[in-house]
Amino acid sequence: LKEIQLSPDCLITDDAALSAQFQRVKGEKPRNVVVLNFGHRKTGIFFFRDSMPVLHRNTMIGGFDVTNAIAQRYHIGLAEAELAKTERGFLALPGMKLNPDQLAFSETIRGALEPVFHDFHQSMMAFTSRYNDPLSAIYICGGSALLPGMPEYIAQRWQKKVLPLQVTHLFPQISIRPQKGLEWLLPLATSLGLSQ
Repeated sequence: LKEIQLSPDCLITDDAALSAQFQRVKGEKPRNVVVLNFGHRKTGIFFFRDSMPVLHRNTMIGGFDVTNAIAQRYHIGLAEAELAKTERGFLALPGMKLNPDQLAFSETIRGALEPVFHDFHQSMMAFTSRYNDPLSAIYICGGSALLPGMPEYIAQRWQKKVLPLQVTHLFPQISIRPQKGLEWLLPLATSLGLSQ
């Protein structure tokens, strides 16, 4: 914690690990960014200003809630709903031409994630109000970030650049390149490991 010059009592592990990674980026560092980590049972929302953590919020909605919404909507078991989510799940953009079944499926997923999107919007407003400085990018990670259409949906809704949080890509000198899905699923663990 000496290298990021913060007292240990004001950080949690995820904030510290991500902050250390953003500070070690070569070249132009991200100025104001947020990381949305869509976990299984909760979603973490981490705001950084000049690579330093300034705001963190957890929303107790995650990939399980999407699976559960699909199971309830279609009256199927959780295992079948999880399979449907991972194989056919997507977030539709406004104006996409979809048949009624596709629209209903996408709306089920969006509806399950709406509390996360609401909390993110409120947190973004608090950040912008506090620092009078807009976000330059939104990083996404976690299982639900892998849903087709998720980056495009977030980018269109908030008019911001959306990038996958691929920690190893922040460091060109690292030769290890995990599979796309794996790195999107475990970015905080990777950040913690690289910060040690």
